[in-house]
Amino acid sequence: MKQLERLLFLQGNRCFFCQSAIPAGQASVEHLVATANGGSGNDDNCVVCCKSMNEALGSLPIKVKMQVILNQRGRIVCPCSPAKSVSSVAVASPPVLCECVEPYESIEPYDFINGDEFAEPVEHAFPLQSTVVNRKHASRDVEQQTRIERVVEHLKMHHHTRPNKLKGLKNWTKSLFRRELSQRDLDLIVEALQQSGIVSVVDGKLQYSFA
Repeated sequence: MKQLERLLFLQGNRCFFCQSAIPAGQASVEHLVATANGGSGNDDNCVVCCKSMNEALGSLPIKVKMQVILNQRGRIVCPCSPAKSVSSVAVASPPVLCECVEPYESIEPYDFINGDEFAEPVEHAFPLQSTVVNRKHASRDVEQQTRIERVVEHLKMHHHTRPNKLKGLKNWTKSLFRRELSQRDLDLIVEALQQSGIVSVVDGKLQYSFA
């Protein structure tokens, strides 16, 4: 039995992260500690999730992967879903989930105990609407940071084909995310790369510096 089939069987044919059924052809093996970071291919370091989640997590450090999942607070949103503005979150219905993920039933807010166990539902001293907006802010920040790290990772890997113009860098970044980034997200990523000193413009051409 192949590893993918074995792990999928052990997980009850459900995604490791969201516990939803994975349709045929959408399952893939995710290395918790990426092989690029020294992770092994043994079963204790591998889980099965949908292909879009696997691609989104990529070779990120395990700490960042955990942060991405925890910030979803029980509702895993597909990485390739169109981004929604914060103003629409408070009045709109729950986010559209990935086509390979079954919708969750509505859940009560939970607090964490010791970081990994759920307590009973708690009463909040502030409106739940504000909670949703604040959590969405945090989730968007983590998602944007994850995108930036992915861009940096690919720039390091493809040093022979790095863009030498800002316009080319934006087009290259848009292609990396299958052209599903908004123009604002795209501009913020390039701006962050410049502010961090990773990308600089010298005589009209881009120069790269990785610490």
